[in-house]
Amino acid sequence: MYHISFPIASRITYGTYFSIWVVINRVVMACVWFSTLGWLGGDCVQLMLRSIFTNNLEKKLGDTIPDPDLDNYQFMCFMIFWAVTLPFLWFPPHKLRHLFAVKSCITPFAAFGFLIWTLKKADGNLALGNLSGTGKLSSSATAWAVIRSIMSAMDNFSTLILNASDFSRFAKSPKSSTYSQLFALPILYAVISLIGILSTSAAYTLYGENYWSPLDILSRYLENYTSGNRAGVFLISFAFAFDQLGANLSGNAIPAGTDMTALLPKFINIRRGSFICACIALAICPWKLMSSSSKFTTALSAYAVFLSAIAGVMFADYFIIRKGYVNIFHCYTNKPGSYYMYNKWGTNWRAVVAYICGIVPNFVGFLGSLDVVVPEGAMKVYYLNYYIGYLVSALVYVILVYYFPVDGVPNGAKIKDRVWYESWIEVENFANERAAFEKYGDEGVLKARNTV
Repeated sequence: MYHISFPIASRITYGTYFSIWVVINRVVMACVWFSTLGWLGGDCVQLMLRSIFTNNLEKKLGDTIPDPDLDNYQFMCFMIFWAVTLPFLWFPPHKLRHLFAVKSCITPFAAFGFLIWTLKKADGNLALGNLSGTGKLSSSATAWAVIRSIMSAMDNFSTLILNASDFSRFAKSPKSSTYSQLFALPILYAVISLIGILSTSAAYTLYGENYWSPLDILSRYLENYTSGNRAGVFLISFAFAFDQLGANLSGNAIPAGTDMTALLPKFINIRRGSFICACIALAICPWKLMSSSSKFTTALSAYAVFLSAIAGVMFADYFIIRKGYVNIFHCYTNKPGSYYMYNKWGTNWRAVVAYICGIVPNFVGFLGSLDVVVPEGAMKVYYLNYYIGYLVSALVYVILVYYFPVDGVPNGAKIKDRVWYESWIEVENFANERAAFEKYGDEGVLKARNTV
């Protein structure tokens, strides 16, 4: 409705200056994930080159890099994928829509093709009983395993949930993206997970080992270096690499570029921010991170402990406290009279306290996920980390605002009032109206609208 990005939306809740910390959280995660997906894209390139040239290409290139976690072939393939990504960072986000459309078409064919191929190689035999090394689980353990799986899916989406407005602000109406994602995300996530389980269990009957990465299974296929295997591995690896490219652009490069513009708007635009993200991702040295991939990816997902608390406060502020009302012009000024400056430090202390309270219940379990010994009860709380962080931070914020009201709530609306103040903002004359606001305040905006 208001066509504002995540950095601007965070100013409303956290204050003009403290929102910088909120934005930095998202930018850092975007850079780290860009690096991680870039490395996975490099793994796809490895399979493509092995399919074209020779299966022992890695040995032919030798190893002159003095790093136990990296060799010449891995570094070359990572740099190829990284370099291929760079030209796409030049284009504005709306011009990449055709790339995302192509990605959405070829990836399902590759995923189902990979599953069917694996099932055919295994003659339809599945070793589902060998997927877990813990034996038969009790009903309680099974329930907690299901809960952990759901939370794992939520955690992986936590960064995208937080800055969804970076993309939804371009929608024609709120319904344009709501219903498609509401049904598509849980269904498709379940389907992809099922493909992974079935292909892993089928591959176990072939090789006697669980491979949870499809790239590891494809690598085993190349041990039988026939033309059919080479063609199949190349096509599927190409589709997966293309999928990683699209995911890196939409989930990391563009959000990082968009959010960096709020940090240094005079020097950084979306394009420059995206290139900065790519450079930081290279400097992160993802081969070091992925050398202990299970612990690292666990830590990445566990960061949802912090992001869920941020999102919970923003939800409560917009839907419960302000009831959809935003004075858009107050978002773009740091003058003392702005609703969203709150005080001379530009910080909404209620939001900060609620944010910290949302982190505290999960923090002990977060340490446990990093192999620190913690009580079992703390881990069970952590297994619900996203919901607990979200709900606790939202509840604390509502309570604090009830006793310490914030400015910018229309007509003195109370929390219990059943009203809704969200309104459509026309952007065509926004520049003139903002200039009038800077000069004359809210009355200047009304005058500017009356003269149009």
